[in-house]
Amino acid sequence: MSSELEMRNKEATQRIWELIESDDLDALDEVLAEDVILCVPGEEESRGIDEYKEYIETYKKAFPNTSFEVHDMFVDGDVVITHFTWRATHEGELEGIEATGNTIESPGMTINRFEDGKAVEDINYWDNLDVFQQLGVMEPPTG
Repeated sequence: MSSELEMRNKEATQRIWELIESDDLDALDEVLAEDVILCVPGEEESRGIDEYKEYIETYKKAFPNTSFEVHDMFVDGDVVITHFTWRATHEGELEGIEATGNTIESPGMTINRFEDGKAVEDINYWDNLDVFQQLGVMEPPTG
């Protein structure tokens, strides 16, 4: 793999983050494959760009002021790994949980795999238990 290809994949990953944060989901077509696979903790795998956008829209309705701080990005050929912190305020219903008004801050990792300049996989890792505790809908474990 050439470093030029790696740079394009890194730039495409940065663009995904920017488009999600700015609510420009239509422009995701530029950087996501039509049959992109989205994997997130505790959710069934989503297939296709329309399901990807629906997932993002659901979360953006619940957390309209979502922001991401990207700490590190590592590129190896067709794979880009991003270490980030997600910050947002819970202002809308999500999975049956009414808006709490609580602000969350959650670190996570994303693995994007690219083919022909577009992400074909978007695999995410973060601590759902921690997020639900910050929302106040689950108690921290004791002991």
